[in-house]
Amino acid sequence: MHSRTSKVTLIFALAMLAIVYNGVLAILNAHAMSVSRNHSVIIELLIIGAGLGLAFIEKPNKDEILPYLLMVSIVLSSALIYVANGAIPIEAIRNFLIISTFTLLGMRVDIETLNKLVLYTTVLVLVVLLIETISVTTYVTIFEPAQYYLSTRGMEIKSFNELGLFGNSLAIEGRFNFGFFSSHRTSSIFLEQVSLANYCSVVAIYLVAFWDTFNKNHRYIILFTLVFIVLTNNSRTASALLVVCFAIRFLTFSNPKTVVSIKNTLMASIVLLATFIAYQNDFQYTGDNFVGRISLGMSHFYELEVMEVLGFGYANLNEYWDSGYAYLLASNTILLAAMFIFFIHAFLTNQSDRAIIYSTLLIFYISLNLLIGGNAIYSMKTSPILWMGFGLIKSQQSRPYYANTSNNL
Repeated sequence: MHSRTSKVTLIFALAMLAIVYNGVLAILNAHAMSVSRNHSVIIELLIIGAGLGLAFIEKPNKDEILPYLLMVSIVLSSALIYVANGAIPIEAIRNFLIISTFTLLGMRVDIETLNKLVLYTTVLVLVVLLIETISVTTYVTIFEPAQYYLSTRGMEIKSFNELGLFGNSLAIEGRFNFGFFSSHRTSSIFLEQVSLANYCSVVAIYLVAFWDTFNKNHRYIILFTLVFIVLTNNSRTASALLVVCFAIRFLTFSNPKTVVSIKNTLMASIVLLATFIAYQNDFQYTGDNFVGRISLGMSHFYELEVMEVLGFGYANLNEYWDSGYAYLLASNTILLAAMFIFFIHAFLTNQSDRAIIYSTLLIFYISLNLLIGGNAIYSMKTSPILWMGFGLIKSQQSRPYYANTSNNL
């Protein structure tokens, strides 16, 4: 029992570190030492390595076949890319090891531990977010986001960036805005706006699936934080997904078979709808808006050649960097991309409302993100909650009481 408790505590600490480490490094860079790209790379490698070590302590069981098959696909896909290009796809290996690792770790914790992770990180995000919205100067003094990304990513600080924030978080005239907070798009502990929006989406998915397991006060603290993030971050995707999360939850309780049907066809439906939108826009990028981003991504997707998805297009990745589905195929080969899509669809069975809600929303989140970006779904900052929740539900499905557990509001 003591060994089990110690391992769960280590997993909790590791997941917490994965979520907040960029913020910690930024504080160190601003006030204590010079931080470089190597520091963040080393920390990510240590997190993945430690996570795999904790996962491998236990003997694999039949429920873990798909995460391990995903790892096998990583090896085969990487070998194919190496033979075709003479290059080792470090980024692709890192991306999918994060998914496999945190899924396996989720199968080794309990609901209370993961709920605590969600609550603690959400409170931390809220506290820093309040500082950022009340006094941007104080926020920048603490983290110096622009300087951090210059030191670790080589991103030049533009002359118009007088606040010292991450460049892309600055307000752009004409961009979607709720009007609640318009000086910039908030970033909280993540230092840049996209990760905060994705954190909001991931926590929303977890909250609606595990709603009944939270203390009432904790539940509303998390919900308040999600709404506050949406109103200050002004993310179109996170805003839409927050609404979809609660819609899917209510629909699951009234008609679960319909939601299962939606789940099974969701990715294909989103790709077809995006194709239609892009076709109407002549597949032309017309600006940083939903239609423009979709048109760009879909144009690259349909321009892919057979050899590119077999590992021979690795040299063209810079062209597909922000193009979702095209990047997924070209950077990993069709073998790993197909295994990943199979994994997210087949890993959870539809035994309970919770499994249906979580898997449907996870597929929606991934499918939607792949329309407008290449790497957000692999982020270390949001992966612990997303994939550990996925793994946790899988581990619970073998327990007799689970299928009959009430999950009503």
